[in-house]
Amino acid sequence: MKLKNVVLALVLLQTGCSAFAPPATATPTQTATVTASPVPSSTPTLVPTPTAPAPETVDVEADGFTISVPLSMDFDMNNNVVGIFDQEGTFIVSFTRSPYDSDSISLQEVIDDYLNEVASSGGEFEQGESYPVTISGAEGIAVDITGSLFESPIAGRAIAVAPAENSVFFGLGISNLASDDGLWEARGVEAFETLTDSIQFVDVKT
Repeated sequence: MKLKNVVLALVLLQTGCSAFAPPATATPTQTATVTASPVPSSTPTLVPTPTAPAPETVDVEADGFTISVPLSMDFDMNNNVVGIFDQEGTFIVSFTRSPYDSDSISLQEVIDDYLNEVASSGGEFEQGESYPVTISGAEGIAVDITGSLFESPIAGRAIAVAPAENSVFFGLGISNLASDDGLWEARGVEAFETLTDSIQFVDVKT
């Protein structure tokens, strides 16, 4: 389904006018005492701010995890890799869960290995400092990346968490910056985090 960017601008213009009554003409031979009646204060009516409906999603189940994919994006499954992308080619994500031996390889090495594998197909990545993340209760690390893929500039994020001692979950999300060098910060980060927030780990099929 093609991704459509809809920008809705609501401009509310309020105009008010004040009427000034002409002063009353006083009669010179009479003095009137006027007692002002209290004017009840009106309580402003609170108008609830409409909230945007949550995007419709489809639940995708892979081996060891489920994820909710917005209907505005396409997805594909190749073995145990779930790929998610928009049809404009500006946002691409992949997730997979694989066997893992925490005693012999670190989560940083998991990220290094996956990025090197992707880079060998026509990319080059530079990693920032790692920082902790939690996905569906599983702790791990994330790194922000920049570089190029298939001769296009990219920015994105890679994550690796350990849902169990014998398996690791890896995710990679990137934005193509060829037309907009701020696209990852403007849209990619939020889209990637929305996807990772929807992930639930389940038992690995045997």
